[in-house]
Amino acid sequence: MDDPVGLRIVGDITISEQDLIAERITKTLDVKQVKDRRIHDSNGYRALHIIARTELIHIEIQIGTILQDEWAFMFERLADTWGRQIRYGDPPEFQNEKSASERIEMVSRIILYSLGEIAEFEKSYAQVNPDETNRQRELVAGILKLESQAREIS
Repeated sequence: MDDPVGLRIVGDITISEQDLIAERITKTLDVKQVKDRRIHDSNGYRALHIIARTELIHIEIQIGTILQDEWAFMFERLADTWGRQIRYGDPPEFQNEKSASERIEMVSRIILYSLGEIAEFEKSYAQVNPDETNRQRELVAGILKLESQAREIS
């Protein structure tokens, strides 16, 4: 096991604030690696990962925005039903040929939602204001809608 200790930091933060948190952590701990999943996503999963080492153990620290976290939890719930392999780019489990194509198409839509609408919003999200807060709520609602649509596929 590479990272027996994990820590997740999630907040109503901007990309700049996410970077600032990571910078502060890297100045404080003995950091071995920073994985920027916002740039190099993992099948739609986007967040910052910092792998650090203390005297005794490795620690993985994940830093995510609210939208990155909501999307990741939704995808994890879907993986519990359709097969954990979807997290790694493999096709979902299915009952018949029709459900296979529907599930594959839905997984693609969910990944594109993260890489498209959510990523674009986060690039422009500079500070909390009513318009951006409303848009963020709309995007969270979009995540939940995609999950609901996915659950309707047999």
